[in-house]
Amino acid sequence: MPQQHTTSLKLPFEFNEQKLVAELDLLSKLAWIPHFHKRGYSGEWNSIALYALSGDETNIFALNNDESSTIEETQIIKDCHYL
Repeated sequence: MPQQHTTSLKLPFEFNEQKLVAELDLLSKLAWIPHFHKRGYSGEWNSIALYALSGDETNIFALNNDESSTIEETQIIKDCHYL
């Protein structure tokens, strides 16, 4: 008998479409930063920082190599109450 593969799943949650669309609209208007990783894809790959060293939303690096700073929420995530 051939093996069957799952082609779709229905996630068991609901969301407020208006709130989600409003926050996505806010995010789409931000100055997204070109991602530093350039291998393995074509086109543009931009990002925003939701959490960053000292909450610096211009810092898109995910690792903390600076022990004098902590990873904190950026103003971006603080403004997105629904997310």
